[in-house]
Amino acid sequence: MRAIIAATGRSHGKTAGFFNPVHPSTTQVLGEAGTHYLSTVAPPDQGALARKLAARGMAALIVARGAALPQAAAWTAAGFEPQYRDQPAHEIVHALRRDLAAGEARQQVVHGVLLEVHGVGVLIEGAAASGKSTLALDLLSRGHALVADDAVELTRSAPGLVLGRCPPVLQGFLEARGLGIVDIRRMHGPRAVRDQARLDLVVKLARGRRPLRAAERLAGRRSTRRLLGEPVPVLTLAAPARSAAAGHNLAALVEAACLDRRLRLDGIEADATLARRQARAIRSRQ
Repeated sequence: MRAIIAATGRSHGKTAGFFNPVHPSTTQVLGEAGTHYLSTVAPPDQGALARKLAARGMAALIVARGAALPQAAAWTAAGFEPQYRDQPAHEIVHALRRDLAAGEARQQVVHGVLLEVHGVGVLIEGAAASGKSTLALDLLSRGHALVADDAVELTRSAPGLVLGRCPPVLQGFLEARGLGIVDIRRMHGPRAVRDQARLDLVVKLARGRRPLRAAERLAGRRSTRRLLGEPVPVLTLAAPARSAAAGHNLAALVEAACLDRRLRLDGIEADATLARRQARAIRSRQ
């Protein structure tokens, strides 16, 4: 059967709207206007209409309060299972569109490398040739784990929880500029690859050497980005120079940033603690 409306009223189709025989939505809601139109269609032709709409992508039919489906058997024979609701048509359409938008907002694909570092899911992103893969290889050599490279699939499985996964075909592989594709699982063992990780931090590699502002010397270049509607902290670091030493220093910074993120999740912020300590010291001298 073509019914895809669950008991909650959510549609797993792509679009929802009022009954329209010319431009059908995936889920159509039959109201008073739609009932009037169907009353003008001869009973023998309603089965043909239902089959035509099914061929054009319509997958479900909801009959709203105040509406009627005069030839329900014809629609059932075409593969539909009409759903009858007590709400008016405009409320049903609004709820369906809201739920469809929420469903789309629970998945997103982003570009970067997702790793698990000290138990923290960190997404490394930056422009091409900014050193993402070199940094990832350096962190893997330090015993951390790869979740996904290049295409990171994010899902919001619960409020406040964004998980990152890798497309199955890419799992365990990483592309390194100048080296090509490498098999992380075979290089570093099965513990070097994770199926998924919670997204706790984004590290953005930025080109250029902009001097740090006074506040940034205490707190770092921090900002917040919303992914799937959830706030995720972003730490911007200077992209590494083309030298092994710079890459190793950056890996140490990322490790420290992940440990610092764990402390911040526990309510411990080093910059705020230092500011309070300085304020107490100033007050004690007055």
